Amino acid sequence: MQKRHKRIAMIIAVFLVAVLVLSILIPALITDASVTQKDINDKKKELESITADKLKTQALRKDMENKKADVAQLKALYDEQIALIDREIELTTELIAQLNVAIGQNLQELQEMREREAELAALYLVRLQAMEDMGDLSYLSILLRAQSLTEFLSQWDAMQEIIKLDQDLAAELIGEREKIEETIISMEEDRREVETRRQELFDQQAEQAVLAAEAQALMTSYAAEVAKHQTDEKKLAEAEAATRKEIEDMAKEWARIQEELRKRNNKYVGGEYMWPVPGHTTVSSPFGDRIHPVYKVKRKHTGIDIPAPKGTNIVAANAGEIIIRKKASGYGNYIVIDHGGGQASLYAHMNAFNSKYTVGSNVKAGDVIGYVGTTGVSTGNHLHFEISINGEHVDPEPYLKGK
Repeated sequence: MQKRHKRIAMIIAVFLVAVLVLSILIPALITDASVTQKDINDKKKELESITADKLKTQALRKDMENKKADVAQLKALYDEQIALIDREIELTTELIAQLNVAIGQNLQELQEMREREAELAALYLVRLQAMEDMGDLSYLSILLRAQSLTEFLSQWDAMQEIIKLDQDLAAELIGEREKIEETIISMEEDRREVETRRQELFDQQAEQAVLAAEAQALMTSYAAEVAKHQTDEKKLAEAEAATRKEIEDMAKEWARIQEELRKRNNKYVGGEYMWPVPGHTTVSSPFGDRIHPVYKVKRKHTGIDIPAPKGTNIVAANAGEIIIRKKASGYGNYIVIDHGGGQASLYAHMNAFNSKYTVGSNVKAGDVIGYVGTTGVSTGNHLHFEISINGEHVDPEPYLKGK
């Protein structure tokens, strides 16, 4: 009989030890009571949204790249046109210079021709003067003084030859002068046309330069858009990868949390929740959907943010047992208190924990459990506070008093 009692006592002792060990291990196994199946579903929707945004950004980037390529071709054509216009301006400038030289040469010849005409006119004057000096002596008297018909004819032919030579020379000089004058008129007309053409080319050059500058500005703009979309793509790809990892981790954690909470099945401690940061009642970010301040994507905010200076006391909002007291990449230093009846509260981004309390410690409402900070994914000193009921996040504000 004694052996049987000893055996029963041993079994009871082992059972009690097992219960004691489990009571110690179970809290340690729960790593994030804030995870719910709804959170996982919401995270999957977030992933779908991120993926859709990434594909949209990729399409926009490709569109900008195509537009940039089109504008680059257009810019190349403008540059080619400008080069051709520059060459044509160069040629017209050379042609104007050549025409100026040719017109100058013809003006010089015209001057020389006019001087020769003046010399010929002077010779006529000299001859006329000589005839006046001879008085009655005339061509006819000279002919009549001939001693024979042969002499008469010879002198007549000589006089005719002199007259013809004078006439031919005068006609030649006049013809050459008129030709030179016509050449000068023609060259000046050509020069005016070339100068007009050059001015048109200058105008075209200016227009093409404006178009090229606009194309360059557009290319720069498109390049900036491409770079922005590439940056956005990279961020979205990183967010996509991070969200996939979060979903995997949350799914694993959710399964483990549900198992452990089923084992605990505590009753709710009762009472109302008190404000967790006494003296600091501003809510900088409420419960619900928002653009994440760090990741810049739309996410559900599962709690409220209460800004306060670094080191400000954080108190337990209600009585319960600390089931999590650890550091995580997102929440930073955080604590989860189980209030029983499926209710729990979470306090994140703490600068430090109150060393008085550890996992398994029972706390009363108002006990200082830590201090405000900005650990984890955070943009400044504040407390991120959550309340969950039966695994679902709820807006904490309606449950809080003493704000």
